[in-house]
Amino acid sequence: HRLIHKMAPYEESIRIPLIIAGPGVAHGQVDKIVGLHDIGPTLIELAGGRPPIEMDGKSLVGFLRDGEHADGSHWRTGLLTEYNAGGVFPGYSPGGAMGRGYGLDIPTYRSIRTETHKLIRWSGTGEEELYELIGDPFELRNMLQTAPTPTITALRDDLRVRLNSLLNASGPSSP
Repeated sequence: HRLIHKMAPYEESIRIPLIIAGPGVAHGQVDKIVGLHDIGPTLIELAGGRPPIEMDGKSLVGFLRDGEHADGSHWRTGLLTEYNAGGVFPGYSPGGAMGRGYGLDIPTYRSIRTETHKLIRWSGTGEEELYELIGDPFELRNMLQTAPTPTITALRDDLRVRLNSLLNASGPSSP
């Protein structure tokens, strides 16, 4: 995708490994969907506090201690990613080969990423992209550019509902 920044909805921009080590932290790897908003509740709980009920995100302490979340198998199955255009000002110069005054901003979008799929909605145009992440990990084949099948339509509709739900969610009870 020729990305030079971390604002885009694609895997190489949004998927970042989280590595935590320290006393009481179990060795191993947990393959769950987590977000930056989970760091705050995690640090508060590690410090012996309780995250405020209105705070977004979920504590990762259960994963850190024994590899499982306190709710057992109940963990989020999708994550909202979004970007609001206008984050870079005219004349921004990333330096190097990019040169001075390079336009770095991208359009506003909202997306939902699950363990197997991603739906991206570009706000300005309403255009959507749908990717199957297992068979197309580099997101090169937008499933919505092929002939619509009942399966693709149902998947898109389900992800739209889930995306809208995430846009309106808040606090630790949110997905």
